[in-house]
This record gives sequence, C-alpha cells and structure tokens, in this order.
Amino acid sequence: MDCVIHGRVSGALLRNLTEFQSVWTSWFPNLYKMVDLIVDRVDGDETEAGAEVSGQGSNRLDAAIAAYTGGIDSSYTVMRHHRKQCGRMSQPLSACLFVHGFDIPLSDEDAFNRVVERLGKTLSGTHLELISMASNHKELNPQWDHTHIAGVASSLMLLCKRFDRALIGSTYTYNEMAMKWGSNPISDRLLSSHRMTFFHDGAETGRGSKMAALRDWPEAYDDLRICWSATNKDENCGTCGKCALTLLGFRYKKLPLPKSFPLGLSDEAIEKLVFDESHLSAAETLLRFALREPEREPWVAALKKSVESSRERLGAKEGDRNTFYGRVKRRLRRLRERQR
Repeated sequence: MDCVIHGRVSGALLRNLTEFQSVWTSWFPNLYKMVDLIVDRVDGDETEAGAEVSGQGSNRLDAAIAAYTGGIDSSYTVMRHHRKQCGRMSQPLSACLFVHGFDIPLSDEDAFNRVVERLGKTLSGTHLELISMASNHKELNPQWDHTHIAGVASSLMLLCKRFDRALIGSTYTYNEMAMKWGSNPISDRLLSSHRMTFFHDGAETGRGSKMAALRDWPEAYDDLRICWSATNKDENCGTCGKCALTLLGFRYKKLPLPKSFPLGLSDEAIEKLVFDESHLSAAETLLRFALREPEREPWVAALKKSVESSRERLGAKEGDRNTFYGRVKRRLRRLRERQR
C-alpha cells in the first residue's frame, strides 16, 4: 500500500516516519502495516546530513513551544523549562499550545472557551504565549490511545515557522512505559522533521513527584485539570479512574487538595474503586510504593482491596490470559509481588 503526497515533505521526516512505522507495526502487527510514502518533492535533503530524529537543520529559530492542557504532565514540563530547571536539556520555551477537539469535543465551544480563559490566567505570570487551535483529528481517528500523538505533533508542526522545538510531557516514566500508549519516549522523537524537533519530556519523573514539584507554581497546582469523563469538560469529575488515581497520589504524597478538586476520596470509596485495564497498572505502582512506607495509613489497605478485586475482574475476561500483554502483565505482577 502507498501513501501519495502531492507537495514537499521533509526528508528527515520521511526517514523518521519509516522508523516510526517500524516501531508501531512491531508492537501491533495485527493492527498496522508498513506504508510506502511517495512524495512529489523531498524538502531540505541537501542540508539534512545527520538530521534524522534530532530534526536539526540549517534554519534554527531557537524557540520552543509546549503542548499544554493544564494537566499534571504538561504543567510540569512547562514549569521546568520556563524556569530553566533541566540543565542542558532546558529548551527556550516561549509559548504553549492548547487544541480544541482532543480532550474537549469540538461541539463544546463553551467548555473550550472557559479552559482557554483559565489557562491564560495560569500562564499570565510566566509571560508565555497561549496559542489555541481546533482539530478534528480525534473524530477521524477513533483509536485515540494510539493516534493522539499524531494529532498533537501535527498541530505543533503547523507552527514550525515560529518554533523549531516542541515539548510533549510524558504520561509514563521510563520504568513503567506502556507500549499501548501513543505518546512514548521511543516513537515521539521519530515525528521530528528538519523544521521541528520533538522532545518527549519528563519521563524520568513519576507523577507523584510532578505533583509535589507543582506546589512551586500555585496558579497551575490549584487549577489542575486532568479529567476526560466529567459532564462539564472543563472540570474534574473526581470519580473516574484518572481522577481517583490523581486523588490517591495527593494522599500518598501528603499534598493539599487543589481547588479544582472540591472533594477527596474516603477510605470506603477507595475500597469500592474498580480500575479498568488502562488504570490498573498505575494503581498497582502506587500501591507498591505505599506498601513500602513504614507507617501505612488506612487508605492503603482500601486501595489493596480495590486493586485485587480489579485484577480478578480483568483476569476473568475471556482471551486476556492468552494475549501477549496478558502474559507480560502477569509476569510483571509476579515480579512486583516478590519485591514487596
């Protein structure tokens, strides 16, 4: 199968996309197949010696932009690069991008406008520019767990005349990396072209440590927005798997509840939590760390019960035990249990 593109495409991007396809077809051979990319003109090739992955070209702008939603991962990335806290890895951040159509449906303009206003207030003290745009990428690509990175990267790439570096906050750490997740430190960088370099940022830092670090940016901490399930898309529902894990993280780190989470979780509510496959791994990781604490609070026992019941529910699903990921998950759980 061929993909024919009429126009100019970066030579570095074409080579990177070949490797990008190799990564995803290796992970999901039943879902994805290699495609030949045929273009009218390969752009920038005469200057592209060594430009693969890094995206380095002759026209450097020395300006960075970050994908930004007001969540924990993107806020942490924005804060540490704005404050030059990354040493040699610090990028010259001057703007943030928020895209309508990803976590807020295109049909919900009111929620989008409210979030843009809130993000603007959060960034006001940093003097970073907030850029917003709309995209129907999610509507065209329902396998969002895999394809979201393409939507984020293509949106950022539209701004390559102003920025030559793009920061994407990590969802998982290096030691808990999930191959099922579209944005990851292996393939994100392979979306770089000779015009823009992509950096998968913050994968060395756990979510709890990011939460604690954000206490130094009160405007972002008190207005964290992490939920995809709330009826009002600009709010946190406080009950979905993602909200529950975030609230548990605050308890584990003994952090105050941000103002954007009006209610916490009682021990009884924690015990009744049911984690789906996408959240169980994170719950197990949190439980593993909490069990190592010399003094265990009652909520840890409640979380242990909810994790065990969630394992049983997922383990009972037909076919899960015979999948590659089912086998990997069981081996990881056995290793974790031995380490306790």
